[in-house]
Amino acid sequence: MGYPYMKLTYVASLILILLLGVAIGYYVAVIAVPPHTEVLERVVVVDSLGRYVRIGNVSRVVSLGPSISEIVFALGLEDYLVGVDDFSNYPGKLLDLINSSRVKYVGSWWSPDIERVVALRPSLVLADGGVYRQVMLRSKFEELGISVLYLRGSSCRDVYDVVSDIKLVGMVFNVSGRAEELSSYIIGSVNNISKKVLSVNVSKPKVLVLLGPPSLGLYTAGGNTFVGYVIEVSGGINIARGLSGWPQLSYEAILSEDPDVILITSMGDVNLSSMREELLGTPLSMTKAFREGRVYLLTGEANDMLVRPGPRIHLIVDIMSKLLYPEVFGVVGRSDVYKVLG
Repeated sequence: MGYPYMKLTYVASLILILLLGVAIGYYVAVIAVPPHTEVLERVVVVDSLGRYVRIGNVSRVVSLGPSISEIVFALGLEDYLVGVDDFSNYPGKLLDLINSSRVKYVGSWWSPDIERVVALRPSLVLADGGVYRQVMLRSKFEELGISVLYLRGSSCRDVYDVVSDIKLVGMVFNVSGRAEELSSYIIGSVNNISKKVLSVNVSKPKVLVLLGPPSLGLYTAGGNTFVGYVIEVSGGINIARGLSGWPQLSYEAILSEDPDVILITSMGDVNLSSMREELLGTPLSMTKAFREGRVYLLTGEANDMLVRPGPRIHLIVDIMSKLLYPEVFGVVGRSDVYKVLG
């Protein structure tokens, strides 16, 4: 599908998730794991809401966030999975399980259908503590006798929040060693890039991330967001660093900052010619990023990794560092990252 469809998808999906729902090599897949893991019969953990959660025998798990589903697979725990939110789409094996009806959809990320969840008879629900409507389901789950564990999920601000979620899941499923190994690798990879950036003797580029094309309202990521963290740790300066959440900018504010690099995210298919035409008809065409041909479009997995805090954080930091410092890190060779101009 083309550009108009992408616009509709973005309005209905990403903006709703970020602005309404949030209130409060692939190393991830290569850790050798046995097909079955013996879960501790009883464990008490503290979740992201500060709740002490007693978890008994776990045999059937529902995940209510795409990054949470990725953690389940990254730790080799997919055999427990019976349900996911309808934004969970990675890894490919998950889609195979969904297509074979081994795993069922239970509604949207920002507003899951509790009846669908209950119908799957889960012994544990892994919920996103950064999504308001999921947090509001807490008492309902408790009334129904369903154990629910809230992870930081979409409210993660940095790599340490992400690995905190990984370690919590590892503790619940008695795979803490595996979780520690994965966490150490992710942190090490991010830190290696960050250290290399510090050695670069050039001015840091100013970066603007737009959540969709300008016609959707110039929404961006503030300094206290995961997206803002990815920009900064990759050696960029987020031009919205002084703002919080997901603010809407004006063209005047953008031009006053004059970004060196502009990144546009997209969940759907995009017609590059239509995108270029739209962008060239806006004041963005007067920015340094346009003059130097440093306007990029992130789609597919690249988009997902940027807007969903998860165990692939080291991969999106790698992509971002290449976009900001191609002379140091090399160019991005991915089919889901496009150069809009140049």
